[in-house]
Amino acid sequence: IVVLPDSFGGSITCIAHPDTYINKIILGNKRGKLLLLNIVTGRIVKVLSGSADDLDTNDAEITFVQNSPALDVIAVGFSDGRCVLYDINKERAIMTLQHDCKVTCCSFNAQGNQDDNDPLIVVCDVNGTITTWDLEKRRQRDLNQRAHESEIISCYFFPGQPLLMTSAKDNSLKQWAYDQPDGSSRLLKFRCGHGKPPNSVSFYADGKRIFASGSDKSLRVWSTIQDQQSKELSQSRTASRAKKLNIHEEELKLPAVSFISWNELREYSWANIASCHEKENKVYTWRLGTGILGENVLEVPPKEGDISACTSCAISQCGSYCFVSYESGAVRRFNMQSGLQRGELKRVIGTGPDNRIDKNALAKSLKGNEGYNFPGGKKSVWAYSGPQLDDIIESRYTTSAHDGMCALVQTDGMNRYVCTTGEDGKVRVWKYNDMKLVGEIDLGAPAILGTGSLHKTAELFAVASQDGTVRVFDIGTKKRVRTFRLNKEKSSGDEKDNASAATAADGSKKKKKKKKLVLATKVEITSDREWMISCDTLGMLKVFDIPSARLLQTMKMGSDKITSFALSPTLEYLATTHAGKRGVFLWNNRSLSSTDEGLDEVVESVGGTVELEAPKITTLVDDDVNLSLTNATNANGSILQDDDDDDMVLDAADEMEAKKVDPWEQQKKELIASIPAQLGPGMATLSLLPIKQLKDLNNLDEIRAMKGKDPNFRNVTNEGKEEEQDDFGQVRAPFFLPTKTDDTDVRNSAFVVEMNDDNKDGKKNGDDNDDSSNTQITHRSRILKRNDGNGNSVDADCELLRRWKQGAREIAEFEQLRLANSKRKDKPIVLKQKARTSAYDGPYREALRLLLTSTPEVVEAEIKSIGPWDIETATEEEFEQIGLGLDFFHHEVLAGMNFDAIQALLRLYLSSHGETIAANDGLKERCKKLREAVAESWDRLDAMFNEIRATFSHYAGKH
Repeated sequence: IVVLPDSFGGSITCIAHPDTYINKIILGNKRGKLLLLNIVTGRIVKVLSGSADDLDTNDAEITFVQNSPALDVIAVGFSDGRCVLYDINKERAIMTLQHDCKVTCCSFNAQGNQDDNDPLIVVCDVNGTITTWDLEKRRQRDLNQRAHESEIISCYFFPGQPLLMTSAKDNSLKQWAYDQPDGSSRLLKFRCGHGKPPNSVSFYADGKRIFASGSDKSLRVWSTIQDQQSKELSQSRTASRAKKLNIHEEELKLPAVSFISWNELREYSWANIASCHEKENKVYTWRLGTGILGENVLEVPPKEGDISACTSCAISQCGSYCFVSYESGAVRRFNMQSGLQRGELKRVIGTGPDNRIDKNALAKSLKGNEGYNFPGGKKSVWAYSGPQLDDIIESRYTTSAHDGMCALVQTDGMNRYVCTTGEDGKVRVWKYNDMKLVGEIDLGAPAILGTGSLHKTAELFAVASQDGTVRVFDIGTKKRVRTFRLNKEKSSGDEKDNASAATAADGSKKKKKKKKLVLATKVEITSDREWMISCDTLGMLKVFDIPSARLLQTMKMGSDKITSFALSPTLEYLATTHAGKRGVFLWNNRSLSSTDEGLDEVVESVGGTVELEAPKITTLVDDDVNLSLTNATNANGSILQDDDDDDMVLDAADEMEAKKVDPWEQQKKELIASIPAQLGPGMATLSLLPIKQLKDLNNLDEIRAMKGKDPNFRNVTNEGKEEEQDDFGQVRAPFFLPTKTDDTDVRNSAFVVEMNDDNKDGKKNGDDNDDSSNTQITHRSRILKRNDGNGNSVDADCELLRRWKQGAREIAEFEQLRLANSKRKDKPIVLKQKARTSAYDGPYREALRLLLTSTPEVVEAEIKSIGPWDIETATEEEFEQIGLGLDFFHHEVLAGMNFDAIQALLRLYLSSHGETIAANDGLKERCKKLREAVAESWDRLDAMFNEIRATFSHYAGKH
């Protein structure tokens, strides 16, 4: 630990290591002093400050210290706008570059641009301005104002290229090219995100793109597949106009987006996005296909005089109309192509229960019957009859859709209904075509602005109200079907305790603090209509099950509150935005792709709270962690690293390797456990194994060929080991095979083929008349031997063959029992096949366990180790081994369990032993039965598919 002298003082603000200065660093502080320190010995070499060292700091804070291409020269930046080129060795200032505000960073380019080779220095400041200086001519070359919208924090010149990279606090990264004739720079590439935290997010179409908007007044489209497809929807060249006017770009942008609606059907026809903005009475349209602002603005005609702000909007399923709600309670319909108003939702006042005009209410609202000259005056029956009545109702006896603000408007997926809700605590359902009111439901409390969701096909309308509840309505029956409370209900005991609050000894009553209601900020119904998800003011997500009407789970994601969320249509991803975070967080739905035992615990604990840690960037340190230059030192003064404070994040592969867990085995256990039981005997049931595993079973030769060309090629789970080769490039023989060396040429050495032990014993103990011509050489490996328990060495079977024999014995025992029962009852017993309850069921359960949980390489090795090595020398026992495999596949094909996996394994088995089967008549008969069973299973499926296809064709009119 090095203790800095009191003369240095101040907090350290920057650090640098000068070139060629071994074991030395330069520190800068807030008082404008530089210190050269030897980090090995801890000795302070020198302190640079004041006019004596030709470094007039004026007690200004040093913001950065940067090395230059010249030796002993560094660039020092100050908070007063000065950038000083300083010679450490000679302790004098070479050049001072003055700027208007605090400078933050700089970068050198020794080669200059493509027109000249003058060295350049780029200095950036807190206003986002990039100033380029010519060091040779000592003058300013380029001034790039408003290059960023906020303070630039770093810049870097690529060596040998006129390319500058800058990053700023506006969450942007830009690349500038110095290739202009006048030496100025131009924007070459850039990547940027939200400059301020977004507060609204929604998935578009099939869930591959996400809309996000926030207080930075931008509307961005994020791609969940490729980041290059992410973009910001243009607002008519605001960046170039702001640069010309020398103002911030935000001043020219539209107000922040408060609500957004879209329809993918007209993406390439006309504007297909509509957005409401804060305190704006206009709705702006966007073209997602071109990424620009639409040509039409949905605005109320001036003659109506409604200047209230828009609250929400909804584009119809056809994409031709957009319904807009206003704070005045009105809901208007606009045409998306022309931008003109095409009607308004109006309700008749004084309507009775039977939807007929209430004459008394109509007469009360009629004040003098102005504007109409009916015979008999205002009490004449002509005032309430004839063709004038419709005009009277339309002009005098109708009002806006809601009394007070209309909080939300939504359209269904079949252009049948339009649903609205407002501050009057009513949910109203309107006909889409004639825009007439068809139903009204009491909400019970005022609705929250923009908080609700209408399922496009299920006719379920979820609305959040200001009493802390979310109610679900069926717009078809016009009834409330579910009520979900976001606040904990008080028990009767708690209410009594609250009512009889304890008074103090002096009789004075204590005042209680009222708890704030937890209100919903966004509500969504999932595409499968099973869940209703809400985000509340506490920043947590609550998942409710609609059929059972109960709370499933409360999710707290990260330490920051959730401001908005969106669930993809496929239920695969959940996008969230958080307070104080400028990114959009993407979460994966683990219940769709995992069968972890932890999920069962979550399901069992209904209503529990789950805390999830927000994802972090591995190269960044958490904001709450403060790092110091000297955490711990050993006796030699070197810096130690505390393992407990290490915040290194491992990826999934490194974590598996650290725990020595085979990812393939873990995946197999999860997938096998998730295989459902058969619905009926013989019904085709898939194994749910990865498609990659089934494809690799029949492509192992191609994979090996690719590995031979590219050693780094990986396609299977187990990495193949490199085969050991000799000096001539040939694969060396295994150590256990004996060879006979040729004295003349070593390369002519050959393997020695010896008789097995049985033949040797027969030669010694058998008849002396046996000659070598009658000796049979068994072409079997001497390695595959096992002890039978009696001291005899017999051929060892592979694991798969042993399990096949075990299954065949169970079938044979059951067959003997069946025949015995048939003889006893003098009538045959029909074996009824039962539906299997798991993937490992039936007599061949152990063989299935081996084949389904092993890697493709292991399965291939097991299958190919069965049978003879040479057809010409094959024995009946080896042919019987192949027959056992055919019996296994015949039995499993008829069972129907693991249908796809059995078909893939059968293909591999036939391709490996096809020649052996063709050379034996008995195997041909077994294979013929297997072919009939396979054909029968496929014919049954084909008949079912044809029946379904014919049914759909009939109802679609395709006869």
